[in-house]
Amino acid sequence: MGKPMVKSEFIREFCDLFPQSDETLSTDVADAILDHIVNKLVDGGRIEIRGFGSLGVKYREPHKGRNPQEGSRVDVGGRYVAFFRAGKNLRERVDADPDGLGWQAPQPEL
Repeated sequence: MGKPMVKSEFIREFCDLFPQSDETLSTDVADAILDHIVNKLVDGGRIEIRGFGSLGVKYREPHKGRNPQEGSRVDVGGRYVAFFRAGKNLRERVDADPDGLGWQAPQPEL
């Protein structure tokens, strides 16, 4: 696994795939799509993209948590959280081993 791709790198790669588009237009399109997704989630909606996955919002009930520094119990208020659930095609492609290299999940750093 490499480093995460940031939005500017994503847009640059998109422009490389579609040379007829310029970076300004691609940035505007990416911003518009992301804004639309965020607005739909803020309104409590759900977005489903067949083969890719779905985005939605869930409510997490208030609960007792722990302060990691002191170990003391603290009250954690209820809140809404965004979630993503991968679609079948995405899960299968991520899980596949096309190179036969025995892909393995990254191990946590110690």
